[in-house]
Amino acid sequence: MATFHAEPASSSWQGNFFPRSSFANGPTWQIFSISVTAAQAVANNIFNLVKLDRNTIVLDGYMTAAGLDVHATTTGTVDLGFLSDADGDGDTDVIDFFVDGAVLPTLTGAVTVNFDVNDLGATGPFVPADTLTSTGAINGGYFISAKLLGTVATSGVGTITVGLLLADKSFVASAAE
Repeated sequence: MATFHAEPASSSWQGNFFPRSSFANGPTWQIFSISVTAAQAVANNIFNLVKLDRNTIVLDGYMTAAGLDVHATTTGTVDLGFLSDADGDGDTDVIDFFVDGAVLPTLTGAVTVNFDVNDLGATGPFVPADTLTSTGAINGGYFISAKLLGTVATSGVGTITVGLLLADKSFVASAAE
């Protein structure tokens, strides 16, 4: 298993992504994508698409995967969820929170999956937990990550894209008042 990072999730990124809209911290759609090589498109690899600020809430979204399994009959699936950046707090990681087991398309097709209504609809927006790292520091944010599962029959060059409706915690709190 290996972990790969898109630019907004890489260690060279100077801080976490924070949503900005045209009006006072209201919701805004953002799109993040990562290119995947055939060598990277194997089971259990993780692709961090963006590192979000710990005060960023995910209201809705979708994921698109294309070109990762170019066999006529696909066997691979992909999950999309969140992974904390805090050391030693794996209990706050849920890799299939938003999308659970989306079947990769055959040949050169693409699959688009909206976020699971059971996750966002029943529980409301995803609000990250304020956790502490193993050193006692406050969690600095979290990754939106995709994980390939199953055996990818014939790996191909492709992309994983996520569209997120993001908001600041303060917007959601003020909207509830």
